[in-house]
Amino acid sequence: MSKASSPAFDFILVDEGHDLDINAFFLIRALARHVTATIDHGQQIYPNRASESDILAILGLVEYFHATGKNAALELALETSRTVRARLARPGSYPTAPYPIPKGMIAHGEAMGFSLAFCELGRAADDADILACGRKLGGDVLDHFVRPDRRVILEYLRDDFTTADTPEGRAMVPGHGIESAYFQIFNFAGTARSDYLDRACEVIHWCLERGWDAEFGGLFLGMDADGKEPVYWKHADTKLWWPHTESLPACLIAYEHTGSDWCLEWFAKVHEWAFAHYPVRGHGEWTQRLDRQGRKINTVVALPVKDPFHLPRGLIFAIESLRRLQDRSVTVAIPLELPTSYGA
Repeated sequence: MSKASSPAFDFILVDEGHDLDINAFFLIRALARHVTATIDHGQQIYPNRASESDILAILGLVEYFHATGKNAALELALETSRTVRARLARPGSYPTAPYPIPKGMIAHGEAMGFSLAFCELGRAADDADILACGRKLGGDVLDHFVRPDRRVILEYLRDDFTTADTPEGRAMVPGHGIESAYFQIFNFAGTARSDYLDRACEVIHWCLERGWDAEFGGLFLGMDADGKEPVYWKHADTKLWWPHTESLPACLIAYEHTGSDWCLEWFAKVHEWAFAHYPVRGHGEWTQRLDRQGRKINTVVALPVKDPFHLPRGLIFAIESLRRLQDRSVTVAIPLELPTSYGA
């Protein structure tokens, strides 16, 4: 960062400060004049920072730059991207949390997240190299992790992009696939790769169909792509809030590109189940974790805390999608009877 650049914030408060390594603190310190970190020794400590924190940092900094025009935020995002790209060039050389990458394998989650982060950053910084890097990772998702012959998107591949007939090699997380697919629609919109846009919409459809619990409703957290046992993903039959919040905008974004009835039908199906099970009436929050039958559970699934990210983002992206459809004078006839209030 240039010495002439002033910090973007006057003050930052860091919760769960014990989860951050010295590099993360350096980046935060560069962003603010004053940093206060709180530590809870009762929480889980992750050695070194997980790659997801870098993804969210880049995306957040880019949006802050768009909102304020402060170059310090963009410069810090660029600095973060350089350290990330150096690490991504050495698969297996760094820890990830809360899901460690199996030895000798590469993770869909990294290609998915950094494809969007780099594309958004490349556009904001007018940097063709970063944008190309993001689209290369997006291509990895759609060309390798997606397996059209099996109608699946896998969480792990061998490091040569081949599949493995092992529990981890067959791991599928429907919510991740849905989220990743609409990321790729964002990444390749306006390019000549209409085939990628079509494939991403297909992935959303596959994940909804395969991930939906026909008996109790809702999306499974994880599953085996071939229906074999054991299922690699822990707590696979739980129903978490975030796959449902991601599915709602994904259906609308897919509808923007396909105009297909299935998009609105699935939007209504997910909406009906989600709003019947997750909202905490009178408070505006959503319950984090449910068992397969849709009952609240206190078991820790992945993280001991609920992040504030998926719920507002899902709402924002859904509203933005509906506005784009409205601007095109597209009628959106969702087969859903909405209640007049979601209050207590």
